[in-house]
Amino acid sequence: MKLTVIMPVYNTAEYLIRALDSIPIDNDTQLILLDDGSTDGSWPLMVEWWSKHYTGVGSIIHHWDENKGVASAMNLGFNLAQGEYIVSLSSDDYYVDNFDKFKPYLDGVNDLIYFDLQINNGDIWHLDEQSKNVCVGAVKFIRREFLGNTRVPDMKWHEDKPFSYELYEKNPKEVFTGILLKHYNYPRKGSLSDQAREEANGRND
Repeated sequence: MKLTVIMPVYNTAEYLIRALDSIPIDNDTQLILLDDGSTDGSWPLMVEWWSKHYTGVGSIIHHWDENKGVASAMNLGFNLAQGEYIVSLSSDDYYVDNFDKFKPYLDGVNDLIYFDLQINNGDIWHLDEQSKNVCVGAVKFIRREFLGNTRVPDMKWHEDKPFSYELYEKNPKEVFTGILLKHYNYPRKGSLSDQAREEANGRND
């Protein structure tokens, strides 16, 4: 199996089907959907979508009755992943292209394979050696064997920063493809990044 796609879900029913429909699923892709205790109807939508789009052997759909946080969801996804490479998608974002252009890079040698993002105003965020330290979230494919036992720390938000920095410390072989793959729903009122910004502003008032 070449690829595992992990999608944590928490109260994003408004965006969920758009995200799910954008995932390029084939027989060589494992999909792991993890509902983190949603209360807005996301879980029934996930179940309905799953029943119509069987995603093949190894794919998993899971639900917690209470919200445990994105770190718990991502770490469970890492533990269940079977693909040679892992990529994650937030349930309020969506892919704007398939994975075909990345096949030459998913060669079992490259450890981190970066792609570009488009945000809500149409701007493109290009990932490179500098910007990878700012845009540290779901912007890359990770080789599973390279990931090893590295996991996401249990933090309220910004958990992707220490996770990514720990990956960098392992001296990965990195590729910056310049390929636009994902629409990043930014800025979005109520998102984790928005909540973190509001809390930081409150501390500075």
